[in-house]
Amino acid sequence: MFETLLDNTRTVPFTPNAAVPAFGVMYVTGVTTREGQMVLQTKKPDGLCFGEIMAINGPSAVASGAYGSCVMAGDVPMRALVNSSETVATGDVCGPKSGQWDLYKDFPGLIAFDAEDSNDLAWVRLDPDPSIDFELKNNLPASGTVSAGQQATAYRLKPNDTVDTATEFEVYDERGIYRGRKNGRYSSPHDRGSKGVARWNRVQGRLSIVSMTPHALQIMGTINESSGVEKTDSSFNIDNVYVMQPPGAIITDTDPASSSFGIANREFAGDDNDYMIATWDENYYDWRALDVMCPS
Repeated sequence: MFETLLDNTRTVPFTPNAAVPAFGVMYVTGVTTREGQMVLQTKKPDGLCFGEIMAINGPSAVASGAYGSCVMAGDVPMRALVNSSETVATGDVCGPKSGQWDLYKDFPGLIAFDAEDSNDLAWVRLDPDPSIDFELKNNLPASGTVSAGQQATAYRLKPNDTVDTATEFEVYDERGIYRGRKNGRYSSPHDRGSKGVARWNRVQGRLSIVSMTPHALQIMGTINESSGVEKTDSSFNIDNVYVMQPPGAIITDTDPASSSFGIANREFAGDDNDYMIATWDENYYDWRALDVMCPS
């Protein structure tokens, strides 16, 4: 149904650094000339599409170092090869995977205009503002202070909320406003890491975090000190901890299930099992006692 549009799409000569199949997806690495004509140099995708210029081979396979015709990925629909194990439908996001010439559902880069056909070909166009869901592989920050431009390695998060550990990338906190914990830092049910969304920042040339699971700012627990807490005590432990604020937040620095969840004291006194409210102190990177309540 898009054949007329395809006829009006300008094809560009290219030469790949490895044999590319018909309708294979490529990354452009540079430009050369042949008989006075511009020729694109291309390679097999070696990572996610962010920051890459994509091109799609024509209907014939092209050998390494040979010449063929391709279409630059853009707004005009074009046919591209879909992995045989995938099923792409109209409106689906699909994109290249490291080490592969074909497209995979839920990977960023392109949007399907139509379902793939019996030849594993789908009509696609460029996604003008691709994003990717992630779950942290490393803590953010690694330790101590939060700073602008801090980074962490992340896993791709699938739409079914499972982690794709085979796909890793770096995400950046451009403003220094996030604290996050890594996947597997604590035991179940607190084993999941901070989740977020990242988009390509053309100015910085990297994936910038646009949203992420908030770090808890206020918690409640019960004092876990057999002799209680005196005003002169510099710190004490609590257990039975849960998050009060903000909504949807997780605790990133301490195992919420710990029976020795450390709290810095502010001249409060209380008995064992009294309820304690604590607040996060970003200046000291720790939890500070805010109020003590009598047991229920």
